[in-house]
Amino acid sequence: MADMQPSDSFEQQSCPHLGQLRDMTNRARLLPWPGEDGGPCYLSPEGEGGELASLADQTEAVQLAAGAEVLGYFRPKLDDPAASAEDLRFAAKQLARCLCTVLRVAESRGGRLADGELS
Repeated sequence: MADMQPSDSFEQQSCPHLGQLRDMTNRARLLPWPGEDGGPCYLSPEGEGGELASLADQTEAVQLAAGAEVLGYFRPKLDDPAASAEDLRFAAKQLARCLCTVLRVAESRGGRLADGELS
């Protein structure tokens, strides 16, 4: 299992921000939405505490709640022996999308924890 690596195309299509290192000297907050080019979008430290930071906090909360809802919906389907391969693929895609979102939130919050912004 340790040798398993996600394919580049899956990573780029599903989680384009993964694998891109944040410049820790910048201390910018990773926002929960992509930039115009589809890559990571950051908020400068001067923007913390403002309207955009509040919107990012609200967006993260909604994204995490949606992920929990999707997991609750698909968990019984994954245990259903009668589930078709098509249904399971659809469930896997939705769960992978949610996982990418949660990883983005975790990366953002982890960076802020390291900076002492979250208690």
